[in-house]
Amino acid sequence: MKKTILGLITILTISSFLFFTSCKKESKIDKETVEAVIDADNASAEGVVLAQENATQTKDLMITNGCRTITRTIDLDSMKGTLVIEFNGDCEDGIPRSGKMIIVWDLGWRLHPDGKGLTITYENFTRGRRIFNGTISYTADVVVDTTNADSLAVVLTANMRNFSITFPDSTTFTISGTRTIEYVSGFFTFWDKSDDILKINANIEGTNRNGEHFVSVSNDLIIKRDCNYFFPVSGTKTISFDDGRTYLIDFGDGSCDRIYTVTVDGQTQTFEFDPTED
Repeated sequence: MKKTILGLITILTISSFLFFTSCKKESKIDKETVEAVIDADNASAEGVVLAQENATQTKDLMITNGCRTITRTIDLDSMKGTLVIEFNGDCEDGIPRSGKMIIVWDLGWRLHPDGKGLTITYENFTRGRRIFNGTISYTADVVVDTTNADSLAVVLTANMRNFSITFPDSTTFTISGTRTIEYVSGFFTFWDKSDDILKINANIEGTNRNGEHFVSVSNDLIIKRDCNYFFPVSGTKTISFDDGRTYLIDFGDGSCDRIYTVTVDGQTQTFEFDPTED
């Protein structure tokens, strides 16, 4: 009898261990996918901000500004301007960058953006260890600011197709879908970075570096330019995989940091975003 009881206890112990281990595996978070999707938003916001700061209707120029060399040309025949931004080192937020952004805009968009267009092409643009390639074309609309009915905001709407992110091991991550970037404040004060606040909403799908299909929805991600990170300080994002996994990502209460949480299967983990981490 004693042997039988001991045997049952052993079986139950092993079964419990296997069940617990299985649950832990199911709840393991694919941080690579989470941070690549986050960084796609960051790269989009960075491109829009650099366009707002530098895409003027004035003369051609070439300047070196921090980690960037910016070449601007104006074509009055086509009424378009072109920025070629080449990155060459650590930027203000400590994240090394290389590669290019090429920005083409309709002249006058900073003063009268309604109905005008903006195209940003990423050519091996590298943030930390992730490399971005692809083109995002935006159309601009001026609307009543959703956070302040007495103010106007500029909403940039984009359709993304086959935008890619490449990792150091040459594996690739692709995304497509729609994204809106709303300049909640600061768009018309080109000379002042400190008042720039952006809000991102997006509905994208893609395939991660493991070949898994996912859908990601961003809800009211707030980016403050004076945080210098192009990283959301609040808002949420969900990532849903075909196998039923769903990640709820929360960027916090507005604090200027790179902290976010991921909740899956009722378990919440806290991470600090670091695009240079291996």
